Amino acid sequence: MGLACVLFAHSLCLREGVPAWDGLEPCIPMLLAGAITGALTSALALPWLRSNGVRGVAFRMLPGMFAAFCCLCGAYWQRPFLVALSCACASLPLAFFWENIRFSCHMRGYYLGCVLAVVELVGMLPTVFNKSPDVQIVVLPGLALLFTFSGLCAALCSPAMALPPEPPDHRNTLDRKLSWETLAYLTGIALTFFLLNAVMDWLFFRMHAQNFPIPQEVYLYLWAVYPLAGYWLDRRGTDIRVLLCCLAFVIMAPLITLPFESNVVFWLLYACDLSVRAVALLYLQLVFMQLLKNSSLPSGLVLILPWLCFLCSFTAIRGFLQIFPGIVPFFCLMWVLTAGFSFIASRVQYALTLAGAISIASDKKNEAACDEHPVVALGLFSSKYGITKREQDVLALIVAGKETADMALILNISENTVKSHVRQLLRKTGTRNRILLSALFFRESGYSQGEEISAVTPATGRERSLPLT
Repeated sequence: MGLACVLFAHSLCLREGVPAWDGLEPCIPMLLAGAITGALTSALALPWLRSNGVRGVAFRMLPGMFAAFCCLCGAYWQRPFLVALSCACASLPLAFFWENIRFSCHMRGYYLGCVLAVVELVGMLPTVFNKSPDVQIVVLPGLALLFTFSGLCAALCSPAMALPPEPPDHRNTLDRKLSWETLAYLTGIALTFFLLNAVMDWLFFRMHAQNFPIPQEVYLYLWAVYPLAGYWLDRRGTDIRVLLCCLAFVIMAPLITLPFESNVVFWLLYACDLSVRAVALLYLQLVFMQLLKNSSLPSGLVLILPWLCFLCSFTAIRGFLQIFPGIVPFFCLMWVLTAGFSFIASRVQYALTLAGAISIASDKKNEAACDEHPVVALGLFSSKYGITKREQDVLALIVAGKETADMALILNISENTVKSHVRQLLRKTGTRNRILLSALFFRESGYSQGEEISAVTPATGRERSLPLT
């Protein structure tokens, strides 16, 4: 409930253009600035918020109290800066709440979905009762009350105990450079998706809502999407196809709506667009939480990045459309986003695999076979990435640490042919060099350095045992 109170203040930034929240529009720029600043500050302040005893309780409670005071002062003196300051202070325990959910429950997606459902349900109340809230009389004092409650919840909530460290494992350990590289790819994926979603939201749905007024019933049932999506993601896992399907719908929704010019179709697609955004947000939050399991990245920064990308994308598109109205800037923006996504998409599989968010699908029978026959692991890895038989031989030698000349001698082929096979392997697996290709293979196959894998020597037609060093 404390996390829901903080996120509700942030969600008010997304109510612009909704008739029931017309009175809030003057405060939205300042609320956005405060939400983004507070989210960043929470990532930096997480070590102090974890403290136990009186000091930890004070660190977690006082920001909420001060935020409530600033919010009331801003409502009384009509100072937008104080409203922004109150939102920033109230956001201070945000990373602390995310971390507690990460450590304290197994069904993280379901619980995060329940939190967002509460936020959405409270935000629908003015829409359901056909009443536009007065900012100075209702919204800002109500926010002060929520900030106070959030601070009390943070004070009563003890820091989650970290899980015991796992034994060293080559598959579950990412070096520092690789961890930051993976984080950069995942952040790029999140930013690209939310930017495309914000473009479609602003330029299509909010613009056409004047011609196709959205009935209250569309908003009434959207809150149920969040827990259902979270439960589904917990059961299914963080499969990259989920995010790609969400992105495909965001791009195709306007093309589906235009031929029909129907109110019902428009309402249905608008509800689906909001649902898809909810699924993508929960998906990315779970993936970033999974990334922390296998790396030594700063936990506050990683936990806050999906929500921060969401807020920053909405803010950036809102400002862009106000400064550059018209169809030409819109097409230029879409071209840049599409080009950026085409580059990032080639790294999606690589980044998520290294993050531990996805792994090669295998049942217990296959795992037992891999333990007994190492060549089976190579076969499963090859079937996942579409690697041919000859490329499997080259892959076995790459992970064995052989040079190009040695591989050409062992396989009885020219060095140019070896280099051609290596390029194909790097392209199919989405890696940049042989070291990262080896890391990806170790990650998915379950082998560590010093073990052996079988490769076929063409000269004899027999399997040759190669040490993975």
